[in-house]
Amino acid sequence: MLPDRTRFTIVAVLLAAGLLTTASTRAQVPVQDRQPAARAGVLAAGFLGPAFLVWSFATHYRLGWDAPWYIAKLFAIGYAPLPLLVIGVGWLAVAGQLSALAAGRYAPYPAPQDRSRRGPLRELFRTLFLAQRRRAALAESRRAINE
Repeated sequence: MLPDRTRFTIVAVLLAAGLLTTASTRAQVPVQDRQPAARAGVLAAGFLGPAFLVWSFATHYRLGWDAPWYIAKLFAIGYAPLPLLVIGVGWLAVAGQLSALAAGRYAPYPAPQDRSRRGPLRELFRTLFLAQRRRAALAESRRAINE
């Protein structure tokens, strides 16, 4: 059995490998034009590192489904290093973007003529925001004239 620090380092390397695998999916395996199942499979391969991390803690410490909370507590008390937390958050951001790509839900912002009409609440907030902006600009111009 490996010491806890060594085991944690190995798991951190696997987490980073999962990040790299997921981030470079498009460059290594061109699946963007394939079936959704193939895209989902490549995306799932990127989750192997983090899944191994959670599984490792769940089985080694007999935590079961409490393993994610235990890992979060390791960061909260400072036992796990901050750069690893930053890598993990970055991995989650990349995973979210690639999940949207794999699901086919990632697209550029539509042109003004293609957008739907604003609803009543959105129109109200827009009116309030623009009115506040006009008041601030008017107050600024009055200050400039008085100086």
